[in-house]
Amino acid sequence: MWDGRELLKVEQAMALRNNREIRAQVEQIVASRANFVQAGLLPNLVVGLTLRFPFDPVSGGSFIGAQVAQLFSAVWLSEGKDKAADTGLNQSVLDISDKALGLVTEVKATQPRIAFGQSALALGDEKLATIQKSIDSLDARVRGGEGTPLDVNRAKQQQAKAQAARAVVLRDLAKKRRRMLELVGFASEGAE
Repeated sequence: MWDGRELLKVEQAMALRNNREIRAQVEQIVASRANFVQAGLLPNLVVGLTLRFPFDPVSGGSFIGAQVAQLFSAVWLSEGKDKAADTGLNQSVLDISDKALGLVTEVKATQPRIAFGQSALALGDEKLATIQKSIDSLDARVRGGEGTPLDVNRAKQQQAKAQAARAVVLRDLAKKRRRMLELVGFASEGAE
């Protein structure tokens, strides 16, 4: 597991930088931070001006008035809004932290699997070469009258099994390489 203090390897850092989900969650943190700041602000004051003209010219003058109003409910509820926005911001940070740690862990686990698959492929190729040498030797013995075609057929059966096993290893290796490319953000690149 990555402890958050060690330096990341190139693949892990690329995975964090290029992962779409993590980038989207970083944007969510920015939005949550903006909501947190907005929650701490009071709504704008409402200023009203009043100008009245008399309908009856006999009764007298006009009236001019001004008023300033603040929604007291906004002041009263501001503490709850602050707490909710802070909780939302903390949740966003924890979500991205969890996603980043999971991504780094998956990259760290996938890399040795790829290396193992490459080693298994090389061993499978060596095994196939050895079996082919054995088949050639057994063919020479059959032509010399010292062996039977049954021995050659057994070796060819082993060769067919080894080729099938190599195909499975090759397929699994391709899947792991493709997954690594997805993790580091280069899914469209070739898996070689």
